[in-house]
Amino acid sequence: MIFLLFCACSGTKYLQEKQYLLEAQVIKGNKDVSPDVLVPFFRQKPNRKIPLFGEPYVVAYYVGKKGYDKKVGAWKQELDSLQKQYVSPTSKDSTDEETEAKPVKASKSDKLNAKIEKKINDLEQKIEKGNWLMSSVGDVPVIFDSVLMVKTASQMQLFMRQKGFFKAKVTPSFSVKKKHATVTYLVEENKPRLIYRFLVESVDTTILQIIKKDEANALVRAGKRFDESILSNERDRIGKLLQNEGYMTFGKQFIYFDVDTVNVDRDSLDVRLTIAPNEEKGKQIAHQQFKIGEVNMITDVGAVEGENVELERQKETYKGINYLAFKQKYSKKLLNARIRIRPEDLYNRSKIEDTQRALAALDVFKFVNVKPDTVNNVLRTNIFASPSPINDLSIETGLNMVQTFPGPFVGITLKNRNTFGGCETLEIRGRYSLEAQAGVIGTGRGYVGQEIGVNATLNFPKLLFFGEKFNNRVGAYLPRTRLTTGYTDITRPEYSRTNFRTTLTYDWTDKKNSTFSFNLFDMTVVNTREVTDDFVKYLFNISAGGNTLLKSFDRLFISSISFNYTYFNNKNFYVRALGELGGTTLNLLSNSLFRNDGGTIFGLTTFRYVKANVEVRRYFDLKPDKSRTLILRANLGIITPYGKIGDKPNTVLPYEKYFFTGGTSSIRAWRPRRLGPGSFAYIDPNTKQISDAVEQPGEMLLEMNMEVRQKLFGFVHGAFFVDAGNIWMINRDSRAGSQFLLQNFWKEIAIGTGLGLRFDFSLVIMRFDFGIKVWNPALPENQRFVLSEWKLSDTTLNVGIGYPF
Repeated sequence: MIFLLFCACSGTKYLQEKQYLLEAQVIKGNKDVSPDVLVPFFRQKPNRKIPLFGEPYVVAYYVGKKGYDKKVGAWKQELDSLQKQYVSPTSKDSTDEETEAKPVKASKSDKLNAKIEKKINDLEQKIEKGNWLMSSVGDVPVIFDSVLMVKTASQMQLFMRQKGFFKAKVTPSFSVKKKHATVTYLVEENKPRLIYRFLVESVDTTILQIIKKDEANALVRAGKRFDESILSNERDRIGKLLQNEGYMTFGKQFIYFDVDTVNVDRDSLDVRLTIAPNEEKGKQIAHQQFKIGEVNMITDVGAVEGENVELERQKETYKGINYLAFKQKYSKKLLNARIRIRPEDLYNRSKIEDTQRALAALDVFKFVNVKPDTVNNVLRTNIFASPSPINDLSIETGLNMVQTFPGPFVGITLKNRNTFGGCETLEIRGRYSLEAQAGVIGTGRGYVGQEIGVNATLNFPKLLFFGEKFNNRVGAYLPRTRLTTGYTDITRPEYSRTNFRTTLTYDWTDKKNSTFSFNLFDMTVVNTREVTDDFVKYLFNISAGGNTLLKSFDRLFISSISFNYTYFNNKNFYVRALGELGGTTLNLLSNSLFRNDGGTIFGLTTFRYVKANVEVRRYFDLKPDKSRTLILRANLGIITPYGKIGDKPNTVLPYEKYFFTGGTSSIRAWRPRRLGPGSFAYIDPNTKQISDAVEQPGEMLLEMNMEVRQKLFGFVHGAFFVDAGNIWMINRDSRAGSQFLLQNFWKEIAIGTGLGLRFDFSLVIMRFDFGIKVWNPALPENQRFVLSEWKLSDTTLNVGIGYPF
């Protein structure tokens, strides 16, 4: 409420005559140079605003300052008095030197001195930063300064010239409206200078050959616009190129650029890159190209064998690499695959970095340090690795957010490293959770269910079954094989069931931004032990409407292979893709093991399906200080059964494999898993009204989200969001309006909007999103726009931990 009062006021009423709040800064006239690269030169930044509400942060600052001005005088007097009473430790130590030091407890004077010191620190903070309203909520008003405006324009103009626009001009101007100043920077780029010739010179012919051989990757080229930043990047590229070709001691300081504007026409220039020779005792010498002499890996740095620190480490050599340890514990074959450097190879900086990264990723060493060293002009490379503890025990507690309701959990994990001597890790995890869930039956009631799970994961730092030669080639890509088996017991008021799951997964990376995961097999056996009579009736009732939840409470055998790809670049672009083929294990087994007519194996219901899912996110910083961010997200998916059960086409999927939409990280104006499919509207048999009492599965998914996040004050952040999407059925379904039809689907895209609050407590982010329906496809076509009829009771609250995406 207080914050809304701040929003209702204007910050300009506190200004003096000829003072103006900086409203905005606009860059115009630029064509080739993006305004984003000019924005950092702004000497002033406008205060934060909330659209339609003005400058509540400036108002909050001035309101806080009124109280501050009344008290600051008294604070200064109190500070002066305390500083006179305070005895600094330095002066006290100098007087104590004259007396013999005695180990005594802290005296009363010491305790009093500590209290005074704390009060002094608190007062200094108050006087410097102001009260809580000024420092945590409010913004110091940014008063327009014409001198800073001119300096900004001057720096922009200099930057434009560095970008090749030698005749560029930046002209600043400002306008005032209602005590708000808007600054405009008019950029005249004029014609840029292009590179006419790019010349590379070096007295060292070997270096010259290396650079010319790699000129396809050169960043500086004839015909391109001159740009100082590209010259700097080219210097970095060539420095690393030469370091990867044996020139270990070569540095960027040996690379010079000369720009010649005399011998070419007025719109062009020549760029000459010169590699300067090395110097030793005032004489020019050639840069030395180093070969690796020997490679040593010490695998137990910091370890001591018994109490005899003089004991020498054992040395074993495998394929040219020396392994030293008090006791050899790790597979040399495995370590060899992760070490990318070999004796007699040229020094290569990238391979050194790959080696360090690959060894650290094994999770058996606390740290890894690769240190090349020259001894009598021979390069010796030592790899120092400190072993992690063999066993680790960790306990984790926290809250789970399941369908809006929080539930506590506790987990315990035992990790064993180097289990079989091949740098494997074995993790055994136990977990118990209470999950408050929206009941499958009913709309408002919540059920408390419990889940007990135990699983074991054995990680092999290689691709099993691919052989040593192949693993040596791909060692830098951090290959891993995960064998996981787990048992889960789920108990809810309606039913109790157990799951037993086994997976074999290959993981690897591209050393940059991508990760890959291939599930060679994923098999799950589901057994429902007990179902209440009321729940059985419910399952039969909804199955008449097309819901396949009934099938999930058979005894099930679900098998699949899948491939996952994830790309994440600089925290602003994210892609996740999944391809899954269900029932592959069945296709490999003999028909005699299962009945085709019933779709079962060993009495367990089986499934065959194909599934694909792609999610894309894009993050945009709307302000240089990253206080406002725009996130765009699209999530597309499709799943369909294949094959036949007897003479009939297979139309049933595992319930968990269907798509659902609605909820905390989806379409937030709808309750979790209750939206769709298509224009289908579930009618409650008792009230005869449209109801969201039943989860709705679908075979096709479309979700689109837009969210703007804004820091409000302190640890409080706000958000405005618009969500759109739905699910549909591909195969015919008894739910009217559920099937995807090209001519209708666009009218069945649900739209919701709303506001959110996020409380960033560093370790955890609590999220509250308030969603409002805008377009409801479950209603008749002429009634689907529902925003105009919104009531407060129609708001859907979603509570979550962390950001939705």
